[in-house]
Amino acid sequence: MSHIVPRINWQTLTSYTAYKHTNNEQTSNNFYIVTDNLNIYKCLQNNVANGVSTIKPTGTSSGIIELSDGYKWKYMYTISPQEVLKLRKIVVKSEEK
Repeated sequence: MSHIVPRINWQTLTSYTAYKHTNNEQTSNNFYIVTDNLNIYKCLQNNVANGVSTIKPTGTSSGIIELSDGYKWKYMYTISPQEVLKLRKIVVKSEEK
């Protein structure tokens, strides 16, 4: 099963909200981004002072990506070009149980 959410492209000088599973309004926040490589990242920390992101996250490792602008990101997955062509939104993949 997959869910559809608005696509949020990473842009420099933009503030992103750190993900918190206890936030019931999380879906109205920019806590995830899509890069030009079609990688999906979740924001884990937004440089503590809610400042802007100036460095695009890269990489697909399972560890936390810590950048010098103070942001911490988690790589989630990569969407295919075919998925991008189908929709202007992104598909949130859920784990099969």
